[in-house]
Amino acid sequence: MSAETFKSPEKIQNLDSLMAQIAQAENAKFGPVLNPDCSLNLDSFAGMSGYNVEADKKEIEAKEVEWSGANTTNENRLAYFSDLGLNTPEARLAYWKDKKEASENEKLEKAVVVLFHKVLRSEFLVVRASRHDDYENGIDTLIVDSKTQKVIGAFDEVKGEENFKRNRDKKEKVLKYAKEGGARIKYGINLEKDPQGNGQKLVKKEIRNLPLFMVSLTKEELKALLGGMNYEAESKISSVELKVFDQLTASFEEQIKMLEIEKRNIPAAVFANTLTFKESLERMKKLGSRI
Repeated sequence: MSAETFKSPEKIQNLDSLMAQIAQAENAKFGPVLNPDCSLNLDSFAGMSGYNVEADKKEIEAKEVEWSGANTTNENRLAYFSDLGLNTPEARLAYWKDKKEASENEKLEKAVVVLFHKVLRSEFLVVRASRHDDYENGIDTLIVDSKTQKVIGAFDEVKGEENFKRNRDKKEKVLKYAKEGGARIKYGINLEKDPQGNGQKLVKKEIRNLPLFMVSLTKEELKALLGGMNYEAESKISSVELKVFDQLTASFEEQIKMLEIEKRNIPAAVFANTLTFKESLERMKKLGSRI
């Protein structure tokens, strides 16, 4: 596959459009809880006990200003920005946001949500974490099992030169999170039976003790996925998409086995949620095999 295929603006626009379609469909069922990029909308938690949304939004903004160098006084940085015509803090922050949006890690996060949604939507709800939980807790994606009505796992998407099986740092991160009490999701969601109807309703609440699983693709695998993806919400899963889905579920199995070996060193609540994910993973694999 050529580099032009991977970099094609049309492909990325189609990915963003697909994300927006998914968010719109889920919001139609559960209310305006998702942004167009399928991330959880902080404003939907406004007024709830234990949430100071405005304070968290200011903290997010402060981090982005820091990371972007918008207010830098470093002469070398200022000269670099000047060469790009970025002579105001606002311009430098906008530039950083544009680069982040175009990054391969951002594309990976979006592609994973799309892929899991297309394969699993009949039994699972897959969303991107809020920017607060991304920045503060290192969580990119959440997955909710609509049949068991449990949040079964949190994902951290990483593009690298090696897959999970060969990368020691990724394994250490999974174990570290588990041993230290698992992932915490401040802006979390779950599903419950709707007492006023036959369906389910979405509830917003903090989630703790989730196992963190790594979603790891190499640069070449990400290129193949983006180049071979069908960019329609209801489209048939392509062979490339199915191959990546099978690869990721196999990786999850490996990560679960790793956590099972370390059972004695993992808090009971985290390990219980690991076993819950293991049970749900069997159904996830079956859904993939039916395609």
